[in-house]
Amino acid sequence: MTSNQKYNELIEKINVDDLKSFDTYELRKSSNDKYIFEKFKLVLNSPQMQKSYEQVLHSRYSDDEIKMFDSQFVILVQNTLNKLEAVCMNISSNAAGSQYIYPSLHQIFLRDMYLLSPYIAESNHDSIDKFFINIIKVYNMWKAEHDSDYKKQLKSQEKLSKLRKKQDKEIKKLLTKNPRTV
Repeated sequence: MTSNQKYNELIEKINVDDLKSFDTYELRKSSNDKYIFEKFKLVLNSPQMQKSYEQVLHSRYSDDEIKMFDSQFVILVQNTLNKLEAVCMNISSNAAGSQYIYPSLHQIFLRDMYLLSPYIAESNHDSIDKFFINIIKVYNMWKAEHDSDYKKQLKSQEKLSKLRKKQDKEIKKLLTKNPRTV
């Protein structure tokens, strides 16, 4: 999550499993809040969010390095999503080798797209003129792969647990073995 409490409260309303098309209808339905986009804009454009952004910049970068960043947080978000859309275009067309990128980036990508889902969905009122279609495609591809891996892990853990219980029974049986009598 983020350090902004109001933002976290808005994001927590959204069920990550509902995200597929990243449009206004989907997010309003998932959050059960017809004003989620208005609330999101208020938080994103708030002086507190801008101040937090500036604090992070000043804590991590020199004055010369800070000049390379966008001056406003909202502009940074928009520019970052535009650049990410271009990268996702390569990934979704398999030109960039998704199978090589996924293992190292899927956790951050899936989390960040969830955090930015209101920003992405706000632009998408219909399926005709959809924004960030490549980000959405990569998100859905990687989310499906992540969910599949998670299910496999649960099955493996379940099998391992059963084997451990069986092992414990066998050990207990061997340790409590009574001597034979004549």
